[in-house]
Amino acid sequence: MKRSGKFRDRLCLWFGGVIATATILGIWLSYLASMPLLMKEFGGQLKSVAAGVATEIDGDVFAALKGEGHQASPAYYEIKALLRRHVEANTHVQVKFAYTMAPTDDPHVWQYVVDATGESSPEFSPRGSIESFVTDDVVLDAARLGIPVADEEIRTYPQWGPLLAAAAPIRNSAGDVVGVVGIDAPPSSVVALRRTLRFAAIACLALAAGVALAASALVAWQVTKPLDALITATHAVGAGNLRYRVEVTSRDELGQLAEAFNEMTEGLRQRELYKQQFERYVSRQIAEKVLADPDTIFWKGERRRATILFSDIRGFTAMSSRLDPEVVVARLNEYLGEMIDIIFEHDGTLDKFIGDAVMAVFGAPVSLGNDEERAVRAAVAMQEAASRLRARWEASGAEGFRIGIGINTGEVIVGNMGSERRLEYTAIGDPVNVASRLEALTKEYATSILISEATYQAVAHIAECCLVDCTTVRGREAPIRIYEVLRIRDGAAT
Repeated sequence: MKRSGKFRDRLCLWFGGVIATATILGIWLSYLASMPLLMKEFGGQLKSVAAGVATEIDGDVFAALKGEGHQASPAYYEIKALLRRHVEANTHVQVKFAYTMAPTDDPHVWQYVVDATGESSPEFSPRGSIESFVTDDVVLDAARLGIPVADEEIRTYPQWGPLLAAAAPIRNSAGDVVGVVGIDAPPSSVVALRRTLRFAAIACLALAAGVALAASALVAWQVTKPLDALITATHAVGAGNLRYRVEVTSRDELGQLAEAFNEMTEGLRQRELYKQQFERYVSRQIAEKVLADPDTIFWKGERRRATILFSDIRGFTAMSSRLDPEVVVARLNEYLGEMIDIIFEHDGTLDKFIGDAVMAVFGAPVSLGNDEERAVRAAVAMQEAASRLRARWEASGAEGFRIGIGINTGEVIVGNMGSERRLEYTAIGDPVNVASRLEALTKEYATSILISEATYQAVAHIAECCLVDCTTVRGREAPIRIYEVLRIRDGAAT
C-alpha cells in the first residue's frame, strides 16, 4: 500500500503537471489568438462605417467632383454631411478621420475629394491634395479588390500618429470603382481592451493551474492499466491506423472512455472515407450512394441500362476566336452553370465537360425508373434556358448562340476509371457513341433535340416527336431511326 501510495503521488504530480501545463498553454494561446480576432472585430466596425457611406454615395456624381470648381457644389457638402452623419451615428468606435479619395494617373498616388474634418483644423485635407500609399495600404486594396477592407495591425503615421484604417470602394452606375471612402480611428480602445484581456488571462492561468492540480489529485487513483491501452491506441490512430480498437474490459468510467475512443476513431475513419470519396465525385447521386454505404469502394464497373445525353454549343470555337479569353470563360461558365443545374434538377449525373460540350448520364449510378423521361425533360429545359440566355446576351449586344442535344438509351458500362489519385465516374459503350453522333447530327438536320428509337419508345407518351430519318451513324453499320423532340405534351405527368 505504501508503494502504491507513492506511485499515486507521483502520478498525481505528473498528471496534474501535464493538465496544468496544457491548460495554461491553452489559455495563453487563446489569449494570443484573441488578439487578431480583436483587431478583426475592430476593423469590421470600421469597414461597416466605410461601406455604409460608400453605398449611399452616387458614384457618377462623385466622379464629377474631381473636376475644378466643385468644392462649393451641393454634392460636395452633401457627401461631407453624409460622412459626418455616419461617423456620429457610430457608437462602437471613435472615428478620427472620415474622407473620400479618388485615383490619379499614378496608381499609388490618390487625391482627397471630400474630408469631413473641419476646414479650420490643421489636419484637414483640402480637395485635390494628394497622398502616396504603399502597396499594402487599405485604400489600394479596397480599390483593387472592390470590397471593404481594414488594417489588421496598428499603423503609425508621422503626421497623425497611430491609427487603424478602413476603406470601401465607391462605384459608378457602370460598376467601376471611381474612388474610396476612408475611415481612420485611434487604437486607444483596442489597446485598453488588450490590457484587460491580458490581466484576465493571467488570472485564468493562476486559477487553472490550481484547479488542474486539485483535479489531478482526485482522479489519479482511478487511472490504471487501461490508460496504457488508450495511450497505445492514440499513437496508433495518430500514425494513421483508424481501424484500431481499444478492448472494453469494464463498464465504469474507464470503460466508457474506451467506448468513446472507439466511437471517435470510427467517426474519424468514416469522415476520412467521405473526404476521399467526395474529392472524386461531384454529382448528388454519387454522393448519396457513398453516404448510404460508406464501406463500398467504387472500383469495379457494372453494366446497366442508362440514357446518355450530349449537348454542345454550335459554332462555339469560331465564336471564341472572336472574343477576349476573359469573356469566353465568363460566358461559358454562365452557360454551363445553368445547364448543370437543370441536369441535377432532373436527377441526372454529370459525367464530364468536353470543352463547351456536356455529357450527362440518367440511370447511373442509380436508376429512378424513368431515366429516358427525365433526360428528355432535361433536354427541353436546357433548350428553354439556352433560349433565355441567348436573349439576354443579344440584348446586351453580345453574339447569340444555339445548342444541339443528342440522347440515346442502351446498356453501358459505368464505374470509376483512372487511378487512386484521380478518378472519373463515367459511362462507356456503343450507346454513348451513338448519343454523341446524334448531337452532331442536329447540325445536319437543323434540329434542336434528336433522340434514338430506344429513347423514343420510352417517351412517346409524354413528348411530341417526329421521325426525322432512318440513317446510319459513324461506327454503326445498321441504320437507326432518329426522332426530333418538339415539345413535352400538355398535362404530361412529371
